[in-house]
Amino acid sequence: MLDGWEINNGLNPLVDDSATDLDGDGLTNLEEYEAGTDPNDADSDDDGLTDGDEVNLYYTDPLISDYDLDSDGDSLTNVEEVDIHETDPNDSDSDDDGLTDGEEINTYSTDPNDSDSDDDGFSDYEEVLNGTDPNDPADFPVTPPTESSGVLFISVLALSFTAFFALVVLFRKKTT
Repeated sequence: MLDGWEINNGLNPLVDDSATDLDGDGLTNLEEYEAGTDPNDADSDDDGLTDGDEVNLYYTDPLISDYDLDSDGDSLTNVEEVDIHETDPNDSDSDDDGLTDGEEINTYSTDPNDSDSDDDGFSDYEEVLNGTDPNDPADFPVTPPTESSGVLFISVLALSFTAFFALVVLFRKKTT
């Protein structure tokens, strides 16, 4: 750290205080120096996120206010994601269910941290896609037939036709 920077920030250039964290934000004085943040202000950009959390947890810029920024494009600001909804401001779909955090909160009133908000075995996305209510465990999509059940149906149908035609042939032989 440059002596002038230390003096300007109330540090003693004659003492190794690089590992100290004056403002308790989770960044050492050396890390504050390297990031260009204020070692006497836990939130250098005054956005509600500490410098340490911005650098070490959310990977956002501690010098640019995140108050109105939406790093992941999900229609929620970084501050809303962190302070209100506890979602990841760098992941537009925190629960990986196919709906963005913003859609879950603003459109469907589902939990952006739970891929199946009503715990009915279908993801919120599957329910929205199928027109059922992702907040009502009694309202869920009808499970479509699987490929194997379709093969079984065709096999049974083919055997039925074979048996039918065999009976027709036997009946004709008996009547002639």
